[in-house]
Amino acid sequence: MIFVKYLFNSISSEDSNQFRNNAVSRYGRLNVQRAEGFANKLSKDFLAKIKLNHEKLMLELFSKRQLAVDSVQVQELIEKHFYCINQFWGTIGTIKQHLESYNDLAFTFQNDQRFTVVNDEIQPDFSLFLHQAMSAFIKKNIKKH
Repeated sequence: MIFVKYLFNSISSEDSNQFRNNAVSRYGRLNVQRAEGFANKLSKDFLAKIKLNHEKLMLELFSKRQLAVDSVQVQELIEKHFYCINQFWGTIGTIKQHLESYNDLAFTFQNDQRFTVVNDEIQPDFSLFLHQAMSAFIKKNIKKH
């Protein structure tokens, strides 16, 4: 998935292919192709803007990692992160489906610490914090949908 590799510079082509294969088994080939089609239509400028926004959000979240994962400050940032990530995924599907996909991403952050490198250092505590904060957001919002 081109946009995954673009968003996370540390992802190899092999890992990107593994993410794609996992997505196909979870969501089906057609849904993955639709998401890829959407992402591939995004301009480089728009992708750069989203990526910069994502990087800023990650740094803000990193600075709040000492707070409770369900605190208002953390949950407001997680909500912004959710909508930032959705800009890559497009609007195909329901909010519930997006929350389920976001749940998969939460586990990715927890299980693959390459996604939580800050200042060129892996941050295991930040990985756990992100996973827990995202899970709290999902739990709160999935009930509504």
